Amino acid sequence: MIPSRFDWPPDKLRRKVYRRAAAARAALFLIFCSLGPVPRQIALAFSSFVAARSSLQGSPQAAMRRGEHAETQYDLARLAWELAGPSGLGEPGASNGQKEDYLGLAIASMRRATSLRPRSLEIRLSAAELYLEARRPEDAVAEAEEAVRLEPSSPAAHVTLGRAYLAEAEENKAELEFNAALGIGPGDGRAHLELGQLRLLQRKVPEALEEFRRAVRASPNLAPAYAALGELLVRLGQPLEARRDLEKAIALDARDWRSQYWLAVLLMDAGEAGRATQLFKDVARIRPDFLPAREQVGLALLRRGDLPGAEAEAEGLLARNPRAAEGHRLMALLLWKRRDYEASLAECAMALETDPESGQMLALQALELWQLNQKMDARRA
Repeated sequence: MIPSRFDWPPDKLRRKVYRRAAAARAALFLIFCSLGPVPRQIALAFSSFVAARSSLQGSPQAAMRRGEHAETQYDLARLAWELAGPSGLGEPGASNGQKEDYLGLAIASMRRATSLRPRSLEIRLSAAELYLEARRPEDAVAEAEEAVRLEPSSPAAHVTLGRAYLAEAEENKAELEFNAALGIGPGDGRAHLELGQLRLLQRKVPEALEEFRRAVRASPNLAPAYAALGELLVRLGQPLEARRDLEKAIALDARDWRSQYWLAVLLMDAGEAGRATQLFKDVARIRPDFLPAREQVGLALLRRGDLPGAEAEAEGLLARNPRAAEGHRLMALLLWKRRDYEASLAECAMALETDPESGQMLALQALELWQLNQKMDARRA
């Protein structure tokens, strides 16, 4: 089975690229030179390609035409894809533009690799996964369909095609492909995992739970299966089993920020505030666009009495998204702490406009209305 980008450790990926660079120095050197300015740590990582230039034999154009160029383009695509990911750039403040640039480079290089090796199942499946991440489902379907045509007995090809169909909201076609994969390999954990995700979309929770459990039984080292199972168990109110599965997911994939977040939620509920807060901080650093983690960091600051720190976090949330319920909730609690009840009440209203089911904000709203002597409205809230 072709691993997804998040299954591929970056150090292993880079070592693979460096090995290939020895056989295609000019090709990679020219490509990386065309990237323009890059972050310092990436420039350092690419320095080995610069050193390789001195031993170049023949013209760069000849090197670009060599037979191994397809593999060079494929490795470059994988490296750029890794750099486009949330942990690839190594810079929490990296702009979306930078990430889009690397994703664009990955797509361009993958296209070249596909044109040079059109019958490579590995390249076709990777191209489909890349298009899925880039939210280009039509292209993903085209690549995955070609992969199935090339190797109809490959469970991985059917699973990838099913995921591509699902991205196009073709649930029936997706289910057929997942079942086709299981017909070829009944013990394919990823097929069970994807079928479970489909069942969740269909609101068939018991069936989804069973598919996730089948996935971990079939593939004991499949981190996303433990992650999906753990998150669902959190939502179903089964914290002990959920914690075990989330811990396993993180042990298998230390970069799984979603599992870290849900584990932190469980730890906070269990009274392990120190470790929970650290996990929330880790998630917020890796994914600054994931507002629930940043809200939890702000709440931890509030509990510690650091009102200026909590205010800075709330303002940061609202700067990123002025309608974010997370930012308004945090600001409402901060203003409550400062006994500015009218301003806090306004923040509650803005939070409830986005998230009307927030019990926390409804309770705070009722309390503030009572404090402001609006007892009838307080009872209604």
